[in-house]
Amino acid sequence: MEVFPSKNIHFKPCRIHETVYQTVVLLNSGDTPIHYDFIHIPSCFNIFPKSGSVQSKGFSIILFSFSPNRLYQFDEIAKCKLNMKDENIIQFKLYSICDQLRLTLENDGKI
Repeated sequence: MEVFPSKNIHFKPCRIHETVYQTVVLLNSGDTPIHYDFIHIPSCFNIFPKSGSVQSKGFSIILFSFSPNRLYQFDEIAKCKLNMKDENIIQFKLYSICDQLRLTLENDGKI
């Protein structure tokens, strides 16, 4: 199973309760179907579909979403099991920042 563009998924910064999205493609260049199942999804992240099959010479588009509930710099791992085997795990590294907008002007905002 190949992953495009990468297993490192970077979300754009967002604010609390906003949602941002990224997609990856799971590509099966083999001759047999591959079943996938996301077995660990960190809080504040969601994945759709969470499980499915990629047919021989086929692909599947996976949607990752990030909806933070606190101000924090997130560095998490989601795990995907292939063909129901514990030794076939793909790890996706999820990176994002939840921040709030801040603007400080000197001189009471006068130029």
